[in-house]
Amino acid sequence: MSGARPAPRAVPERAKGSDVAEPSGKHVRVAMVDDHPAFRLGLSRLLERNADLEVVWSAASVQQALRNFERSPVDLVIMDLQFGDGVNGLDGLKILRKRWPDTRVLMVSAFADQQTVAAARAAGVAGAVSKELPLGDLYSAIRQAATRGKVRSIEGSRKAPLAPTGVVQSERLSKLTGRELEVLDEIRRGMTNREIALRLGVSTTTVNKHVHRVLAKLGARNRTQAAIVR
Repeated sequence: MSGARPAPRAVPERAKGSDVAEPSGKHVRVAMVDDHPAFRLGLSRLLERNADLEVVWSAASVQQALRNFERSPVDLVIMDLQFGDGVNGLDGLKILRKRWPDTRVLMVSAFADQQTVAAARAAGVAGAVSKELPLGDLYSAIRQAATRGKVRSIEGSRKAPLAPTGVVQSERLSKLTGRELEVLDEIRRGMTNREIALRLGVSTTTVNKHVHRVLAKLGARNRTQAAIVR
């Protein structure tokens, strides 16, 4: 015997990206891409009450989202259709699906006709729902997308939903629809109803109705009180 020690076994290298935790089937990593902070905050508060849905990061633009995704991939992306950075949600969806085909994308937008929804589905979106839905309905759509279930169409139901199982919607913000959260965000920026209408692409009359509902749901007597609700 030569007394030489046996050579250690070669340890196979990790596959590229294997240091990122794989979804277990119960724990889902979620990202939100929307340029309205109030909407992101309201939805984050709803999702953070569920141990199996982790909001890993949020972004205000598609470009920021792509940078975040390079550093921290997720299982599900909740994305708007319209942004102010020159890249719309459909373009972002196509980029995401090309680079990360296993990631599901749920489109949530106030601007979506049947043609747009069809284009989104053709690009590989898991579902498309309206921001006009109450947060409880948006939550249900997110759960369906996260579990690879069938997501309802953009019209959805306008009925006030029951609170999802295990979720206590105690915050006043959870009473608002996604669209109303956008209006609240513009109120916080000090914008007038006319300016909000131009920003959101709707009539001033529509904004007036949204503002009235926001104040009523938040129990605020005026815009200043509504703006400080968190």
